[in-house]
Amino acid sequence: MRGQIRNLAAARVRYGYDQLYILLQLEGWRMNHKRVYRLDREEGLSMRALTLVDNLAGESLDIEVGHGLRGEPSGLKVHYDNND
Repeated sequence: MRGQIRNLAAARVRYGYDQLYILLQLEGWRMNHKRVYRLDREEGLSMRALTLVDNLAGESLDIEVGHGLRGEPSGLKVHYDNND
């Protein structure tokens, strides 16, 4: 069971435990979602929050954030300028 969770998590890096739980159910595994959560944490597979790193080169940085439900850009843009 742990091996299958590791394989699924390696193939689908951005999936959380809840999506892995659904994939395991589709493959025929019968287990509680709390067990999948616990095994995900124990194996160190849980997703980490992304952090922004300071731009050390002193350049400005433009980031386009998010997409709508149909894949179009959301229009939200973030501008970071380290030259202040």
